[in-house]
Amino acid sequence: GAGLIATQIVFETFSERFTNQLLESGKLAAEWMVAEENRLLEGLRLIVYTQGVPEAFLARDADRLRELALPLVLNQQLEAVEFLDAQGNLFFSIRHKPGGLLEDYQFVSEGDATFSLVPFVRQTLSGQPDTYGDKFAGLIQVNQREFFYVASPVFDNQGQVLGAVLLGVSLNDLAAHLRQQTLAQITLYYIDGSPLASSFPDPLPVTAVQAGQVTSQAETTVYHRQTNEVRRQIEALNTGYEELLVPWRARSENIGIIGVSLFRNMLINPSL
Repeated sequence: GAGLIATQIVFETFSERFTNQLLESGKLAAEWMVAEENRLLEGLRLIVYTQGVPEAFLARDADRLRELALPLVLNQQLEAVEFLDAQGNLFFSIRHKPGGLLEDYQFVSEGDATFSLVPFVRQTLSGQPDTYGDKFAGLIQVNQREFFYVASPVFDNQGQVLGAVLLGVSLNDLAAHLRQQTLAQITLYYIDGSPLASSFPDPLPVTAVQAGQVTSQAETTVYHRQTNEVRRQIEALNTGYEELLVPWRARSENIGIIGVSLFRNMLINPSL
């Protein structure tokens, strides 16, 4: 009896520590996402309020925008900067070359209308702020790559919208950085549960029921011990993992789901 009780205590301690570590990793992931959003917002303000930017927008002067924005882009190590006209059409962009050196950027001048179809971009170009201001955020696919963007309108002296600036980071880079910060396997899902980027080679989609449970949560306090936390067991790389699913929120909106996975120790589910 004493041996049985001692064994149960030991296993319960392992389980408790594992659960706490999983919840803490989820909390760190969400907080890091907020910090990344704030970093993009800071870079956005630096570019939008740089003297000469509104005039360059009015003239659609890509060379002048490059001259004004590139030093800020290099200093902030921004991955993608998109300049849109008042109709939402892309007329200039600065994008880091995938796999290139820190200073390797590509400059594109084109009339791409992809951004004009995105709801949060159209909301930005309307110039109408919500309760959090005139900045908006969301996900956009660019050149077969998924990006998280933060957008801000650009105004002239009379308060008319001249266009918008979008700062973005690829979801693959976000997942890799989160992996480094939390030491957990990270998967970013769309709001319906379909995987967008992951540190796993072949991530599994989240079921519609689980996705609905996650996105219905009003706040991200799920990382504390509560009855509404959404967890599942998955198999990846021939290893068992426990995954915690938490809401991915930006500018008060649910834009996706963050999956945080830790190796499931066999001592957690012992056979007594």
